[in-house]
Amino acid sequence: MRVNAGLFGILLISIAVFIALFIGLAAAIIPWWLAIILFSPPLIIWAAAKWPLIAICITMLAANGFLPFGLVFSDFVVVSFVAFIFFIFRKNIYSTINNFKHLSISLSLLMLWGLLMIVYGYFINHNFLYYVYTESITLAYWMLMPAFMLICHDDKFLKSTGYTLIVLTCIMCIFSIIQSIFHWQLNFTGLKNFAELTSEEGGIAGIARVHIPASISVLFLFVLSIANLINKEKKPLMWFFLLALTGMAIFVSFGRAFWAASAMAAFIVAFLSGKRPFFRFILLVIISLILLFATFNIIYPDIIIGIQKRILSVFSEFSGDGNSYRWRLVENHFALISIENNPVLGLGPGGVYKPRLIDFRIFANQMFYIHNAYYYVTLKFGLIGMILYLAHFFGIMIAGFKNSKTNGIDANPQRALIATFISILLLNFTQPEFMQGASIASMASISAVVLCLGYRQKQAYAARNNRAQASPTK
Repeated sequence: MRVNAGLFGILLISIAVFIALFIGLAAAIIPWWLAIILFSPPLIIWAAAKWPLIAICITMLAANGFLPFGLVFSDFVVVSFVAFIFFIFRKNIYSTINNFKHLSISLSLLMLWGLLMIVYGYFINHNFLYYVYTESITLAYWMLMPAFMLICHDDKFLKSTGYTLIVLTCIMCIFSIIQSIFHWQLNFTGLKNFAELTSEEGGIAGIARVHIPASISVLFLFVLSIANLINKEKKPLMWFFLLALTGMAIFVSFGRAFWAASAMAAFIVAFLSGKRPFFRFILLVIISLILLFATFNIIYPDIIIGIQKRILSVFSEFSGDGNSYRWRLVENHFALISIENNPVLGLGPGGVYKPRLIDFRIFANQMFYIHNAYYYVTLKFGLIGMILYLAHFFGIMIAGFKNSKTNGIDANPQRALIATFISILLLNFTQPEFMQGASIASMASISAVVLCLGYRQKQAYAARNNRAQASPTK
């Protein structure tokens, strides 16, 4: 969609004048890095007004920590992107809402409740403003879903948006693999990107456990590749390459829950595909594992040792020797007490649910954070917030399931969406995917593109049938 040149020029000049005046008045108190964080995202997005795909690349890389200046910069980019898309594609808003009525209602209710809880958390419970911001801004990432739907409303952007997300996911897979093997920090999330396994498992020098910000996108592409391969879709070599790339990225995460969720999602998508594809899936798993471990053995043999130790460490966790499981029990204990005291509204964003604990190293100061997403959402947004969140989440799954059973729609992306979202329900027990901006950005963008693809294919199928019925029979 092209933007009127005169209107774009006026808007760009107006923004430039505003920024110039603001910086001129506040130059004495605003440091240069804060000026960059505040003003570069709108300029970047507006500069990409004629090329939405460029805006998508910038936004998704920022949301996943692959642009500098930190997470606050990412938040500004996402908010600017959503505002920009809603303005540029404003003519498509009504039809998009009409096409996805139930999801529009569930998302609107979730956003409205989030705003109410911000007021509740800051003005009534007097929670720390910084944590009110950090724990509520993640919900705003769900607004990427309608933004992507507005873009995909235009047929010429639907496929290109999907391919853009695939390419970005591949780039982040490559970055993750490079980080694990060479210890080159290629993202700027500020999180613990390199958790040496020597510090946790012992005796595996040189192996880094890599945080993958785009883990949900990687998981979806992994499952989609399996679905396309076992259902004999076109371009099998491309899909096998994507399977190998995403599989390697999943392994170098060294996340036990992520491994389990990936395996579960793979089995679910194979089960949904039918009996014959399921047998092809078993064969694909055997071949892929052989090739994957052979590749690791050639490139970096220590990774195989790290994988073995990471799997065996599960038994030590439950036997009492591991700290991770014990830390989570402490978190859950305090979370349940807090939820019992504040079940309906919770503490509000930024609410403190447990005291400082000097006995638990890296979790000592985490009075706000909890690994279990269900406790996290209920703690900060109450049972009402949890119900609204699950209603929207399951609404996406139901829409995908209906699409997978509809004639004329390619079932593989819909099945991959269902399998990915089911696996997220498992991941939520050990890492709060529902409260992480990068994960929500992936969930929102993937669901928007997949559901829009299903809607367009359904329309095209109906149009073909109408033409066939209208044509005279010979």
